[in-house]
Amino acid sequence: MKIKNIDTIFFDFGGTLDSDGVHSRTLFFNALTDRLNLHKWKNKFQDAYSYADSVINKEGLVAKLDLKAMNYQFVLLIVCKLNQMGFLSKVINKINQKDIDCMANKITNIQAYYLRRNKNILSLLKQKKYRLGIISNFSGNLEIILHQFELQKYFKVVIDSYYLGVQKPDLKIFKEGLAAFNSTNSMFVGDNIERDIMPAKRLKMHTVLVSSSMSSSMPFGLDNDMYVINHLYQLKHLL
Repeated sequence: MKIKNIDTIFFDFGGTLDSDGVHSRTLFFNALTDRLNLHKWKNKFQDAYSYADSVINKEGLVAKLDLKAMNYQFVLLIVCKLNQMGFLSKVINKINQKDIDCMANKITNIQAYYLRRNKNILSLLKQKKYRLGIISNFSGNLEIILHQFELQKYFKVVIDSYYLGVQKPDLKIFKEGLAAFNSTNSMFVGDNIERDIMPAKRLKMHTVLVSSSMSSSMPFGLDNDMYVINHLYQLKHLL
């Protein structure tokens, strides 16, 4: 089944362009678990991750950093928080800068693979004259990362929530993107039902969920108006 007459496609970034529906929270958990043996302590990690995310956005700590430097700062804050919670001593005797750098590298390499791979589908969509944009909950450095991976040329509109002052699922951030293109028939591609799909549907956008766990189905659920893909290449079968 094809979605017809689309003129504009918006993408989420984390979990959509830098993976096949796997949130960065999961990437960080997996990387830290390999080094810190956090298998039984996911709730502690979740608290530390949320703390790091809040501090980074509140203080603008990564607004001028590239992907690797951002991930390093994230890992450092998570580890520091786990240490403050008195938790690290339970799972590891010592952690140093080299360990933090190794974990940040592992996360960055995974994200970099997908960002480079997804250039192909973005190029194809651009050739087919779709107008492309990004609407993302991010930390002020989204455009830096797009330039780092030579992706900026594909997007006419890039909305980083850090600068707008609101995050998805607030409709304001979606309306900002729609207004920039003056679009009346658009699609939103994201990896989160609550933050991406539901608010986009409220604004009458077509919606596509990127999921590594759901079977690809067209359409799937949500009043038979949400499409599910396992990776971005499958977009070409929808359009």
